[in-house]
Order: sequence, then C-alpha cells, then structure tokens
Amino acid sequence: MLILAPWSPNGVQDDDVAFPSHSFRSSVLDEFLVVLDDELDDPSRILEQLEHYARTRPEVLERRPFWNAIIARRWSPLVEAAMTVWWEHVLWYSRRYQLSLIHVLDSVGFVPHRVEIDNFGLFGFQCGVAARSAQLGLPA
Repeated sequence: MLILAPWSPNGVQDDDVAFPSHSFRSSVLDEFLVVLDDELDDPSRILEQLEHYARTRPEVLERRPFWNAIIARRWSPLVEAAMTVWWEHVLWYSRRYQLSLIHVLDSVGFVPHRVEIDNFGLFGFQCGVAARSAQLGLPA
C-alpha cells in the first residue's frame, strides 16, 4: 500500500480503479503519433486502431492518456467487463495498451480515479523494489 495510499483522500479503497496520468503526453492522439513515429508496433495495426477510434469516439483522442505501468484495481462486474474489453482491444489492435484504455473505458461508461504522479520519479522506486526483492530471493 506504500505507493497506493496517497491516490485518493482515504486511499484507493474509495475507488474501484486508479491509474496515474501520463506525465509526458498531452493527448491519446500524441501517443498514437509517437508510437507510429518510433515504429513501436505494426503501422497498419496502429492506423486501423486510430481510424476506428477517430470514427467512433473522436473526443477520446484529445484526452490525456493514462500511464498504465501501475494499476490499482478492485474487481467488480463493471471493472471485469472493462478490463476484458481492454484486453480484447490490446489483442486486436496495438499492444501499446495506453492507446486503447480511454476509448474502452469511455465505451463501457467507466470513469477511473486519475492520479497525478511523476512517471519519471517512480523509476527509482521501481528499481529499489526490484533490488530488495532480489536480496530476498523474491520475484520483482
């Protein structure tokens, strides 16, 4: 609970799902463009996904993406439905899961808790957890 406690006034127990905001992308469309420019996935797959989202929910392309390296979630029927649809989008479209999350959440009517943290600042924490886990002989 060390990293999750500050995510809402009373900790994440008030929220079924919490995601941090992406610290260095201002829109989902920006993330699509970076993924295309850096060739992080098959361009035909990315363009198919972008076209689908632009046609069905163009407003989500302007929203600030989530950074999905950390997810706090409590399973409920709605959370399970949202995560299942998200998984289907990741399998069908780009494996870059941040491209599909907001579209999927919007399509199922789910609004998660958004957390403002520095994505870069967490790198030291993640390395510390990995190092301590290795010392204890545990998986990171």
